[in-house]
Amino acid sequence: NITIENSSDTPDINELVDTNLQEVLQATCPTEFRELQEKDLVVWVDPLDGTREFTEGRLEGVTVLIGFAT
Repeated sequence: NITIENSSDTPDINELVDTNLQEVLQATCPTEFRELQEKDLVVWVDPLDGTREFTEGRLEGVTVLIGFAT
């Protein structure tokens, strides 16, 4: 189970997906992380890392920042 806490409106994901998505999804998970339980993992998502660039229309400087901690 994953609990999602959303602090803002979520834009249409299809407009945001980068062409490198398949490369990321096909990456091999490191051995030390393969046995992690959901309860032992914390995930942070900043859906708009680069707010200033976004407001100025410079979308090439906008990313989604995802962090993991155990």
